[in-house]
Amino acid sequence: MTSLAVHYPIGIPGVAWGDGEVSAWLAQQTRKRSFSADVLPRIEQLRSRFDVSQYGTLACPPDD
Repeated sequence: MTSLAVHYPIGIPGVAWGDGEVSAWLAQQTRKRSFSADVLPRIEQLRSRFDVSQYGTLACPPDD
């Protein structure tokens, strides 16, 4: 039985990424969702039925 070896297009399989690979990966990333547009409205809809409380924060700048 033959199997095709498919690997990720960045880096070399089995070798840890360096700064160049990390930069290449970051450059390919796109925003997939927005916390303020996709998450917060859904939480607000639940406030009438549930006690909603904040239990943590993320140290990320708001981008939207």
